[in-house]
Amino acid sequence: MENTTKTSLVRNLNIQEIEKILKAKGKATKAEIAEATGLSLMSAGKIVNLMEDQGRLVVVGRLQTKGRGSDIYAINPESVHMIGVFAIHHHFHGCVIDAVGKVIREESYEMEGNLRDLNLYEKLTQIIDELIETDGVTKDSVGMLGIGLPGIIHNGTVQRVGRFAGFDGFSIATRLEQKYQTRVMVENDVNLMTMGYYRHLKLTEDKPADSLVLLHIGGGVGAGIMVGGKVIRGATNMAGEVAFLPLRCTEKHKDSLLPLEDTILEQIRARKTNPQDTAAREKLIEALAELLIGFIAVLNPEVVAINDVISTEEKELLDQRIVEKIGQGSSPRILLYHKAHECCRYGFVNSFMAE
Repeated sequence: MENTTKTSLVRNLNIQEIEKILKAKGKATKAEIAEATGLSLMSAGKIVNLMEDQGRLVVVGRLQTKGRGSDIYAINPESVHMIGVFAIHHHFHGCVIDAVGKVIREESYEMEGNLRDLNLYEKLTQIIDELIETDGVTKDSVGMLGIGLPGIIHNGTVQRVGRFAGFDGFSIATRLEQKYQTRVMVENDVNLMTMGYYRHLKLTEDKPADSLVLLHIGGGVGAGIMVGGKVIRGATNMAGEVAFLPLRCTEKHKDSLLPLEDTILEQIRARKTNPQDTAAREKLIEALAELLIGFIAVLNPEVVAINDVISTEEKELLDQRIVEKIGQGSSPRILLYHKAHECCRYGFVNSFMAE
């Protein structure tokens, strides 16, 4: 019995390794899979045949050689799916991702009424149930549920969720695992954006940044940090909660420290009311510079990405301000990103493909 259990465990680990290799390579022959895994050709062949019988792999071509030739295998896109739902502004946004990372469905769900009065868990499960009805998807084919929410997330429980306070202290991961019998990932919304934007840089730049700080300014201010392709969450997943940081004293408040988040949001509101308010723009640039210099002093990232609540001109002014304060050599590349919901979506893709 013990030997059977060990054999089953080793086989499952090898299956996971082959899936990971094919996610990265796209397709491969049995010989290429054997070389990449370190398995013998015979062992690799047996596992590949098993995965094909299970519908996990499909033959997508044939490598012609002088001998019999070799089948080329790829992951069956319909073998497993991920359903992701994330909160953004006053919406839930849902997506369905197939086994090769393709988004096959995307929906936006307006939250009607006061968010604090809604049964958000019930609404969330309604959305998941609807997405499971997508053509080609079944409850059994859902290998992972991903949930993105603002706040501090520790062991699948959410705290300080702001406008989605109905989830505060709620063990979302445990409840969803029990209901859907699948693995559940609950992630901070800005961390999701950061993973998605990192994936974007990896796909679009010849030499993508090894370290990235992403700043998102919406109903609040949050940051995500990635180093070496991994999100830095901290001991209790509080890394990036910059709303707790104070700002240096200003002329108006010489003996006090102002909440950094309040300062940034106040100046953005002032700019929206009066786009010509140069004083508000100056205070905003100064507050953002203070925040980013803190990240530079601790992390020294290659890239800082900020959502498009600031203009290209303001980004250039921010860049100049940071150079003035710390010099050109240590200043990161500052980029603007658009469409935060797309970054969240590809954050799910990044997590799913890394499995």
